[in-house]
Amino acid sequence: LHSWKGMTLKEASESDIDSVSGVTLSSNTIMANLSEILELSEGFSPMSRIDYKQLVVKIAQLVLFLYALFSFFIKNMKRYRMVYLVSLIVLFGFLAGDFISVAMMRGFLTGAVSFLSNPILWLLFLSSIIIPIFTNKSFYCTHLCPFGAAQELAGKLTNSKKKIPQRVKIVFQFTRPVLFGIIALMVILDYKVDLSLVEPFAAFLYTVAAPFTIGLAIVSLFFSIYFSKPWCRWFCPTVQFL
Repeated sequence: LHSWKGMTLKEASESDIDSVSGVTLSSNTIMANLSEILELSEGFSPMSRIDYKQLVVKIAQLVLFLYALFSFFIKNMKRYRMVYLVSLIVLFGFLAGDFISVAMMRGFLTGAVSFLSNPILWLLFLSSIIIPIFTNKSFYCTHLCPFGAAQELAGKLTNSKKKIPQRVKIVFQFTRPVLFGIIALMVILDYKVDLSLVEPFAAFLYTVAAPFTIGLAIVSLFFSIYFSKPWCRWFCPTVQFL
């Protein structure tokens, strides 16, 4: 706030934010609201300004979502799988940062995140719940998760996969539900914890992501080279919830 001292309203409305911490949705909303207030104070209507880049990204996301539905219900498009995986990573990961996580679900379930704030994210969330109810098959994790796509691509780097000892397999059967149980308990008890740190998804927003989150993503992707989607299978609390 000290950096804004001496600025005109126009200069303040056009200034950039150096960094944010935690989940970026709340920070982006606050910045957008503040910018609107400053622009309105200058007599400029922000409703007349359209972010064409974001509009194109949202349209592309919607097309990719419809493609995922087609692939899920009608025909498994294995022929274009590589292009599809890269598109998921770029569109839903790096460009938009739209992915389901325990942090986002907490916002949805507590009413902290409204539908209008991000319709695409709500579309992902609702489809990830409703479609498996009627099909008994996972939809989001297998067709729309950008980090799942990144793990799958990492796994294609080598055909030499490692075998896990039986004793380790038994332990890994409990790691994901235990982790989810701990997180659920913290949420129920209203324990103040940044849930974006317990999963690697926020690493797509690398300019503002915490170093721990980026490190978790790198480690998960490294092990994905030798094991099939290790984060999804053994640790992901979002998968456990879904």
